Amino acid sequence: MNDIAAILTTLQYGDSFFPSGSVSFSWGLEGLVANGSISGGKDVQDFVTGQLRARWCECDRPVVVASYRARHADEVAEIDDYVETATAAAELRSGSRRMGEAMLAVFSRLGIDAATAYRDRIKRRAAYAHLSVM
Repeated sequence: MNDIAAILTTLQYGDSFFPSGSVSFSWGLEGLVANGSISGGKDVQDFVTGQLRARWCECDRPVVVASYRARHADEVAEIDDYVETATAAAELRSGSRRMGEAMLAVFSRLGIDAATAYRDRIKRRAAYAHLSVM
């Protein structure tokens, strides 16, 4: 892949209109604003810092790395199962699965056979498609 293609691919994933479902899911920020728990810039900064430290550094980042290093779909499904078990809040589990399934659907529509096969696992309830795993 040349530099231009790499930049465009990166921009596509960063685009809020990329059809991964992420445009409608912000890990609860809107709800916290609505109930008054977050009311200013410092609160938003603290929220984002907390998400980066607690969620990204401690959970999502190691999961992304492990999924990338997995040699076959069975290993990916084991990691997916771990994320399902390790995510205590039902709302976070559900949101992660929705976004992961949406991203997986995009890859499947692009003709990536491994994505289509993994979607079949999800239909059989043999995997979850958590976003950090996908």
